[in-house]
Amino acid sequence: MAVSFSYIPNDVIQPLFYAEVSNAKAAGGSASRPSLLVGQGLGSAFTAGIPIRILSSGLANTLFRPGSMLARMVRSYLANDPICELWVVPFADLVAGVAASAILHITGTATAAGVLALYLGGQRLLVPIASGDTATIIGGKIQTALGVDETTAAGLGSTFPVLASNATGTVTLTARHKGSVGNSIDVRVNYLGAAGSEALPPGVAITELPTSGGEPFIHLTSGVGDPDLSTIGAILGDRRYNFVGNPYTASPALARWQAEFADNPAGRWGYARRLYGGVWSALNDTAVNLASFTTSNDPHHSIFGIEGCPNPASEIAAAYCGASAASLRVDPARPLNTLVLNGILAPHPFDQFTYTDRDLILKNGITTPMIDAAGNVRIQRAVTTYTKNAYGAADASFRDVTTPYTLDFLLTEQENLVTNQYGRVKLVDDGTPVAPGMPVVTPSAIKNALVAQYKGWERLALVENSEVFKKLLRVERDAADPSRVNVYFPPDLANGLMVFAALSEFRLQYSPSDMAAA
Repeated sequence: MAVSFSYIPNDVIQPLFYAEVSNAKAAGGSASRPSLLVGQGLGSAFTAGIPIRILSSGLANTLFRPGSMLARMVRSYLANDPICELWVVPFADLVAGVAASAILHITGTATAAGVLALYLGGQRLLVPIASGDTATIIGGKIQTALGVDETTAAGLGSTFPVLASNATGTVTLTARHKGSVGNSIDVRVNYLGAAGSEALPPGVAITELPTSGGEPFIHLTSGVGDPDLSTIGAILGDRRYNFVGNPYTASPALARWQAEFADNPAGRWGYARRLYGGVWSALNDTAVNLASFTTSNDPHHSIFGIEGCPNPASEIAAAYCGASAASLRVDPARPLNTLVLNGILAPHPFDQFTYTDRDLILKNGITTPMIDAAGNVRIQRAVTTYTKNAYGAADASFRDVTTPYTLDFLLTEQENLVTNQYGRVKLVDDGTPVAPGMPVVTPSAIKNALVAQYKGWERLALVENSEVFKKLLRVERDAADPSRVNVYFPPDLANGLMVFAALSEFRLQYSPSDMAAA
């Protein structure tokens, strides 16, 4: 048997012992699958457009300021995926944008002491009210708690997403960031209601937030502008980010993400880059709007749709990304159904979707929520925005997010096998009489290795039907380039159990034929 060494020369004559080590047959392990959040920061402690590794919410607060979009997104993400490799790409606040705002008219005078429970972007601000406090005094307390401008808010260490200015009880709330994302900041009072001992102090009312009748919340409005994502490809480079939490859902942003994660040679799913991964976003909007929202028809983008959620869409996206990443890293084929989005508050029952709502939204390529008895927001079914093929015909091939993420795993592991096993070998035809131990591989040997790998995936329930796969798999030496192998790789992906349909055909009494059949 001949042994092929990489370094020990054949003509060495000095005694005695020589050894070299090779990990070619032992190398392996899963590739790192980091996450990335994109959003706006406040202050000057970071460099815009440069990815930063984040180890904790505290670091995000230091870099981007508490209450900034990115700091709140990091907190939301880590509540769902605390053990992860997390990066962020911070954008500076917009220069030419317009900050969203809303006005609250406080009326009356408190006739008894109490606490005003004001929810701002899902975060509770408790304002103590003394008997005799007028609307002007109450408005002043809100302004003092939140800060009238960014300098004041930063000095307070405010974790809230808004500023407040008061003029005789007319409180103007303004998003701390410029841009359209501020339009999803929710404002409401007494979210927990009587069950949570929340009630307006007697004698006090807020015109825009009635305690009975009408919608119990408002959103900030008139925010304009989004960061320019035209350079996102250059910013990310060829670093791998498998899970990208994205707060921007205007059509230009969706198009930029689709181009970055495309299957063509320039995209992350293309043959040249092989970085894979996907984007996770959210919309906090009505059922009608979600069912008609124009998605990017992208198999690598998933949008969580919900109505009446107190949290901003940016934080819902981060939580959705985190909960999904934590599960898909463990098992990319296992459905995400019923996973909880920690830190995300449930809509009140009258804002929750009906069966028909969810059906229409899912068919539009948007993930739907389910709210459990304890008020947790859960994933009902995680889908991609891909619903149609290039001709506009319905296509369910990439409906569930588990499909691209299973392919991500399989192709990454296959690349690891090839680069570890065949990085420095010679290629010869099957049947070539080569001495054992030579650094040589044949097409049939490669096929056997791929079949063995497939059977390993089958034991993990990532794929099925290995015997059929073996018959369909083709490994051929290229006719024009003798140093190239062409592989036809036809995996049968595992499917999540999504629908259980039962026909209950009852009897009042089993018939003689029923009894005989038993």
